[in-house]
Amino acid sequence: MAQVLIPHTGVKVYGNSHGMLQSYLSSRYSLSCSVIGGVEDALENDYEYTISREFDKLQIANLGWRKLCKESRFSFKSSKIEYTRSASYFLK
Repeated sequence: MAQVLIPHTGVKVYGNSHGMLQSYLSSRYSLSCSVIGGVEDALENDYEYTISREFDKLQIANLGWRKLCKESRFSFKSSKIEYTRSASYFLK
């Protein structure tokens, strides 16, 4: 399962031939989750995401990665894996 939190900021600019030139700042956050599972030659994947202009309003609880994990785990024969350390990446 991979999870990625991405903050995005930008400047929007609009101009026309009548001399109007306006700009404003915009920002948003997005959080995505993807699950890949497989048995032998069969692979299954699924993807969920949420986007909001405010970090506190991301629908993390409703994102559905628990649902994705359950669906993947129950559609294949699950097996316990050993404890491992893995890297997490946060993009700025």
